[in-house]
Amino acid sequence: MKTKSGKFRLERGALVIAVELFAWVNIAVIAQAQSCGRFTTLSLERQTQVIASHDRSDPECTAYVLKNLGEARHEPAIREILKYMDLEWRGPQLRDDQSHLPPAWAWDGDRFPAFQALYSIGEKSAPAIIDLLGSRDIPALERRRIVVLILSMIQPRVVDDCKGVQALARASRAATDPVVAGRLWRAATEAAAMCGRAACQTALNDPPTK
Repeated sequence: MKTKSGKFRLERGALVIAVELFAWVNIAVIAQAQSCGRFTTLSLERQTQVIASHDRSDPECTAYVLKNLGEARHEPAIREILKYMDLEWRGPQLRDDQSHLPPAWAWDGDRFPAFQALYSIGEKSAPAIIDLLGSRDIPALERRRIVVLILSMIQPRVVDDCKGVQALARASRAATDPVVAGRLWRAATEAAAMCGRAACQTALNDPPTK
């Protein structure tokens, strides 16, 4: 009986420690959320200045500000948001239902807050994103993510319209620098392949729809 009593006390002590640890973690998460919440009192222009400082010491609050700017569809922040395309943060506040997208597109907005912010701003982000694709050699995986972003923003869910592919192909044809043109054409052909429809392959050489 004494042994059983001692075992019970140990188990009860372990349970108390586990509960206290859980409570401490919750308090820390709530405190952090409240800390990031201070940015909601700032104007959108001031929040844009916050991310323009390129301070990445607090990725959660950076993600929080990116989310705010995206949900507000604050177009002046687009170029600054683009500089955070590599910032990864997994947080419940970034979850967004993209179940309508083809599974092969592998939506990354719930991992990369800048992607979700640009998606929220919408098609107005596309020219700056396309400029980014042409500006430098981007690793294949990152380039694929960006192409998916373009397709998901400006590729209407109808069979005969391939505006995402057309936008990339048109930018490639318009580029005066052959290196830039090549980068954009590669992105356009990858977009057409991801689209998987004959209309998207045709869109590589067709003029954009008016």
